[in-house]
Amino acid sequence: AAPGTVVGWLLCKAVLAEDASYAPKGHCVAQEQFVCVVGASKPPFVYMLPPLQPLADGPVVQRPSRDGYIVRAPAYEARLCSATGAMVGLASADGTQLFHPIGSSRHCFYRAATDNDIGGVEMFVPKLASIIRRIKPSAMSYADDWHRMGLHNLTAVVKNEAWRPNENQWVVTTHHVYLSAPLFEITTTYHFLPQEVRLVVSAAPLPA
Repeated sequence: AAPGTVVGWLLCKAVLAEDASYAPKGHCVAQEQFVCVVGASKPPFVYMLPPLQPLADGPVVQRPSRDGYIVRAPAYEARLCSATGAMVGLASADGTQLFHPIGSSRHCFYRAATDNDIGGVEMFVPKLASIIRRIKPSAMSYADDWHRMGLHNLTAVVKNEAWRPNENQWVVTTHHVYLSAPLFEITTTYHFLPQEVRLVVSAAPLPA
């Protein structure tokens, strides 16, 4: 696969090694999901840069290739990937990396389930869960609902991205899909100011 291609997800769980007073052995106490990207040690950019073009408010933007942009401001440097619609790098003026490219600014609409989230039929009557799920889904837990909707395994498809030079903004529209079914559309506006980056995110459901 080409560098920058998402090839899968790594799900890490921390579970109890033995029975505890509050939960049995094997109970999941924490989990995190990571995106696996080919060549993730380097941002997906070509570093042959054209001359800087100053913008009105102070930051300068470069488009090193059709793969993305680099925005330099007095307080930071940001790297944007057109293919994923995400900010894949952010560093302070002294070069300190504020997050790793593999984390990037991709949206995540799922979190590790707490005990309250999984406190439905599947916890108290696990043998009947599959039957009740078909008859009365509302009796299941929040975590079960999230999985049935596919929030734990969404794929983001970039539908449009554009740089607005007059406003120093990068606007990205993505469709979030589960098993080929579109669920909702997210529009993310990155506003680059001299000392900070502001994000505005809006969501809208997509027809089934």
